[in-house]
Amino acid sequence: MADGHALDDESKDLLARWYPTVLARCQVRLRHDRFAAAEVAQNVVLRLAEELARGKTYAVDFGVVVFNCEWKVREYMAGRRQDVELDGELAAAGNPFEAVEYEDRVRRPVADLPPGQRAVAELRLLQELEPDEIATRLGIERNAVYQRWHNGKQAMRRRYAA
Repeated sequence: MADGHALDDESKDLLARWYPTVLARCQVRLRHDRFAAAEVAQNVVLRLAEELARGKTYAVDFGVVVFNCEWKVREYMAGRRQDVELDGELAAAGNPFEAVEYEDRVRRPVADLPPGQRAVAELRLLQELEPDEIATRLGIERNAVYQRWHNGKQAMRRRYAA
């Protein structure tokens, strides 16, 4: 970066993964003007890259930061706020980050569990498998699935109880 801060590989990967979402959001806000949207999306990603390179952290998930990238669009439009109606299919899809946010909220506490409990919790919470399916997949008894699930939930409650 120009200010002497280097962007690490993890941050580069993060920005690369989120660029299509930024671009799509800019296209919606700019009434599908491809060229203006690409310019704004590039500026948004450059701004986020500068912030990440300086070590900025966000109090919310990065998906929320990207979803709220409207500040750069507003700057581009020089204060002329134009609300755009989402087409029916896109509006019906709901919050595109809900699944990502849920997975992130689940993975953090589950990552601290011992391997057996972690495997059961991931299959139960992320893949929504039933205990019989989990037992078959892991090659353990159904009762062991119940025990690991119960012990894992207790461990997460203890650790994350306020």
